[in-house]
Amino acid sequence: MDKTLSEVVKEGCCMALFRYIIVPFALFFFCQPVLSADTLKLSSSDIKTPPVNWFDYEHRANAFYQTGDYELSLDNSLLALDMLEDSVTEVSEYPLKERKRLVKKIARTYRKLGNYYGALYVFQIEVARDPDADWAVQKIGQWMLKYGNIKVGIRWLKRATDMQNSPDHAWEKLGNYLRKWSTYRYLRHLREGRDRFPYLASSWDLLISTLLDDQRSREAERVIAKALSLFQAGSLWRTAATAEGRSLLEVYTQKLSGEHFSAMGCGPYKVEDEIALKHYIFTENRSSESSFIAHLGDLGKGIDVVPESRYASMAKTLSVNNRKPVFVVLGDNDWNDTLNPDQSLGYWKRHLGKFYERFELPFPVITQAQRQENFSFQPGDVLYIGINLPEGRVHDEMEWNKRIADNGDWIRQSLLSSNAKAAIILAHAKAGVFDGRLLDSLNESAMLFSRPLMFLHANGHKWSYRNSESVDNLIHVQLNKLHHEAPYYPPVQIRYTGFNDMPFVFDRRIGSPEWQVKY
Repeated sequence: MDKTLSEVVKEGCCMALFRYIIVPFALFFFCQPVLSADTLKLSSSDIKTPPVNWFDYEHRANAFYQTGDYELSLDNSLLALDMLEDSVTEVSEYPLKERKRLVKKIARTYRKLGNYYGALYVFQIEVARDPDADWAVQKIGQWMLKYGNIKVGIRWLKRATDMQNSPDHAWEKLGNYLRKWSTYRYLRHLREGRDRFPYLASSWDLLISTLLDDQRSREAERVIAKALSLFQAGSLWRTAATAEGRSLLEVYTQKLSGEHFSAMGCGPYKVEDEIALKHYIFTENRSSESSFIAHLGDLGKGIDVVPESRYASMAKTLSVNNRKPVFVVLGDNDWNDTLNPDQSLGYWKRHLGKFYERFELPFPVITQAQRQENFSFQPGDVLYIGINLPEGRVHDEMEWNKRIADNGDWIRQSLLSSNAKAAIILAHAKAGVFDGRLLDSLNESAMLFSRPLMFLHANGHKWSYRNSESVDNLIHVQLNKLHHEAPYYPPVQIRYTGFNDMPFVFDRRIGSPEWQVKY
């Protein structure tokens, strides 16, 4: 019998309901035991595998954790940690990453067992074992805050900020915790941060924007007036995000006379990093007031055989659609960490050596007679000195000693023959590498120079600012490497202020919308 139109529609709706709603729900609920059984099967094979080393015990711990047997998972994780420690023969080869991962896993397992004191105790043991374990100190502070002991938690987290390579970043993270508890505590914390890191634009910007949010306009006006004597209005991007902040910037904006330049650390190491580098070059040309750009070595990830095409590609990235002069120093990934250092150095000199000659410069660049990759120039009040100081493999001990001696001579000669008000040394590795052979010479030259001096380097890959322990007028600053994931690390803008108490200030641009990379 023929079906009516309404019956056909009704039947179609029922089929759609069955196909697209009932069946997927049934599969979801009734197939769960099968999936769990597969997981258990895989886990059981891991559990039956006889452990040989610490990694095997960690593998067994993961398997027990998947099956929900947290007691056995904890036992195997603890055994893995013991074996990891016993397998280490030299401190320089200590697998810190593996240890941190295991300790965090043990703490997580304790928490699964409901033993929160045990989880906390694991991190306390790490601090007792290694007083410099800043990551463990920070974890203790986080746990104390999480479980209600606010004062103790803040104390531990402040201790962590003193220990970490990027104390300003740690300070900001601590502020995020405090913000949840009290606006008063948070503002006091930001004022302390401003006083502690006065050379960072982010310290001022975060304080000003929070004062405006809390309707403390008078204090915001005082702070913004001082901030704008040190930084460009563009550095205070949080403040400019609100109408009130923009109006204050317009009222208190001052023209800065100090020199600006931008500096970037190691990289790009990946394709995504190269995209980020192109974005940074584009943004430098579009909106930055920096007069030039410095790249502190390692234009690529360290590999044994580096083709010439990489050097040519990096040269193209740094020069195409770029009006700002670029100064490049030599890094270990570019030269001595390759299998054929002589060939790699030849490629670097051909494509990146004296890279600044591709641009029209309003000032002369002087090079060292016996080492052409060492240079100096003085566009205004500040003298800039570039040196060949990579880290990594020592392919020739005699060459290495000679080059470090040449670097020291070049720094001293450049500083003592200049009338500059301040100086900045551009290098790849820190001054203390190789038993401090350059550091002693640098300290002597700094004392003779007697004016503000910065040693700027990048090979450690993490932001660091510290005053010299030997010389009052010398600071050491280390940059982050280029990174393709958040948080992005754009080139740092550095300015000479002319003030004796704070001669150099920094805009790290982290979080600023215009410096965010979109893939």
